[in-house]
Amino acid sequence: MHKTMQTFLRTLFPQLCPGCQQALTTPAALCERCTPTQAQLTSESVLLDTTAEHLIYLGAAEGKWRRMVHALKYQNNTGIARSLGPTLARSVPQAWKLDVLCPVPLHPRRERERGYNQSRLLAEAVGQHLHLPTRDLLKRVIYTHQQAKLHHTERQHNLKGVFALNASAQNLNILLIDDVLSTGATLRASAEVLHRGGANNVYFLVIAR
Repeated sequence: MHKTMQTFLRTLFPQLCPGCQQALTTPAALCERCTPTQAQLTSESVLLDTTAEHLIYLGAAEGKWRRMVHALKYQNNTGIARSLGPTLARSVPQAWKLDVLCPVPLHPRRERERGYNQSRLLAEAVGQHLHLPTRDLLKRVIYTHQQAKLHHTERQHNLKGVFALNASAQNLNILLIDDVLSTGATLRASAEVLHRGGANNVYFLVIAR
């Protein structure tokens, strides 16, 4: 579409930034104010009992971050992943010596329903800036209820036997990527499969926690 026509349509039917709900003035998925400039790197999470930094995230799973995740997952706003990728990539420590990025998989049925895996889009956006490949090392072999609708104990039970290796993880340092960290059940179950498959180290990256 011609640039002048795009500008005209944005003026007539303005797209809203999912972060602040204000009208966007550029084709970007997020406004300048909501586009993050730095991410958090922490050793404190429900994932590991360690003093070593192992998790990268942007913010708490509320407010603008919650709205961004919802728009990415359920409103086909895939440009959000591209907008967040550069900042998340800059926060990855060189000391991790990553080999590959791995998204948490969706079951094929759910991916067909949604049309994409939001975690894979995020992994590809981050990997592009790290010059590292994104590989589907995991597959989801059981169709489960959506985790967000379940209580903590239900989430743990819901994920038993759900993930399996899809490709070799032997001797790899892996950045495991999902959209949100809540109870940690999904990421822990995924990491356990990678470790059983011979992964050296598994680190974690999410948009919100």
